Amino acid sequence: MAGAITLLKGSQDSFLRLVPYLFMLGSVAFALSGPISRMVRRRAEDHVLHPEHRTRIYVVPMLVSQLVISYYIGYFGAGAGLLTLAALALCGVDRIAEMNALKVVLTTTANGVAVITFMIYGAVEWRYCWLMMIACAAGGYTGARNARRISDRILRPFIIVLGFSIAIYFFLHRKAL
Repeated sequence: MAGAITLLKGSQDSFLRLVPYLFMLGSVAFALSGPISRMVRRRAEDHVLHPEHRTRIYVVPMLVSQLVISYYIGYFGAGAGLLTLAALALCGVDRIAEMNALKVVLTTTANGVAVITFMIYGAVEWRYCWLMMIACAAGGYTGARNARRISDRILRPFIIVLGFSIAIYFFLHRKAL
């Protein structure tokens, strides 16, 4: 809620100044998601072979990191799923199924609270909202279908380069926006 209120009460100029950094953060998170996922898989495999090596989950850092990420979700949101997974992995959650379940619950809750906040403040343009929902559903469906056809070895670097390119574009053109 705090991130959504910050967005609603802040100036557009402040938001536009932050956009390149936010895109950079999301891009870095995605770029690091591969190595973090490999680390988590290695730890998970180690736990299957050696259950006595189970790592400790650091609850307080996990809660603090998720609070910060939830604020970020309310304010901007791009790349938050990757940030959530990275934070969970770094705090000791090592089962991928658990990480994904927690990620879905945490990001859905944070996004839901942000949406409700936007609705309460009257910031939702419903005439555009319906069109966006249809476009997002169509894009999500076709994107997921087509993403399966493209090798991760091609798609992952493309997404990383695209994310950094967008960040650089906003760094270079933020005065013009």
